[in-house]
Amino acid sequence: GFMESFAVADTYARKHNRKIDANQELFALGLSNIFGSFFNGYPVTGGFSRTAVNEGAGARTSLAAIISSLIVLIVIFLLTESFEYMPNTILASIVFVAVSSLFDFHAFSMAWKVARKDFWVSLIAFLATLCLGTEIGLAVGFGMSVLLLLQGVAFPHTAILGFVRNANSGEVVYRNLNRFPEAKPHGGVLFFRIDASFTFVNRSTVLARLHEAIHETDLVANAAEFHPAVVLACEGINAIDVAGLEALHELSEFLHERGISLAASSVKGPVRDALEKQNAYLVKHNKEPILVWAHNLASKGQEIKFPASFMTATAEEAFDILRMPLEA
Repeated sequence: GFMESFAVADTYARKHNRKIDANQELFALGLSNIFGSFFNGYPVTGGFSRTAVNEGAGARTSLAAIISSLIVLIVIFLLTESFEYMPNTILASIVFVAVSSLFDFHAFSMAWKVARKDFWVSLIAFLATLCLGTEIGLAVGFGMSVLLLLQGVAFPHTAILGFVRNANSGEVVYRNLNRFPEAKPHGGVLFFRIDASFTFVNRSTVLARLHEAIHETDLVANAAEFHPAVVLACEGINAIDVAGLEALHELSEFLHERGISLAASSVKGPVRDALEKQNAYLVKHNKEPILVWAHNLASKGQEIKFPASFMTATAEEAFDILRMPLEA
């Protein structure tokens, strides 16, 4: 009942540019059903067809529900015999005309051109609703949307970045190598961006792509201007869980065994907090911390020894640290 009620409420709220609160809708339905249970009343819910007919008749406020109830009472007590022989097809035609205004062909067309996955979800949900009923159709659409959401989390977008230098200002920006042919990688450095939270759901996928990129790049052999390193662009990582932290620790050990540093730039606050807690745990158990703040080491007068594991506020700071000193 709530699923159908909220769906129809959300549809008309968007149609009339109004806000809707799911908690308030649930509270109202629950309270109505509690009171109705004391009087042997039918369960209270909202329906697409009845709402569409009501809106098509010009209803704009809750007063329409009171007027509709009065009309229904008048029909029940005075006009029942007149409607006894009315064909159901007449009632169906009224519902079809009212509901037809809800069908948005433009949305289907745009979904087909912009996001094919959304189009197929919409189409299957529409067919399920048409053939099996509103509640089952909504459940099918909701289930498919959740599966697509999980797919996006489990297989996030990642990119290998290269630098693009502005010919006039000399400013350096970093772009996806696959999308910007003019972008060039730094020799010996893999600049890798993860555009999702790093959790147990996508840990295996991200690590597999990272290891593949490391194998293809051959960082140690190509190191010239910079110490060989993997730099993680973390501006897209909003959260990290224990599995993600363990993956970073395993990656750091894997790289250090091969003489490759691990750095992270643009790390967000929640992720930084999790890393600091993990490092406190590692130090307590006599293990090397990972991705420590580079400026903290500098403030303590400690030199960064390569292969290193550190994080910086920006990518430029990370590359400055990784830059090899010029020979005299």
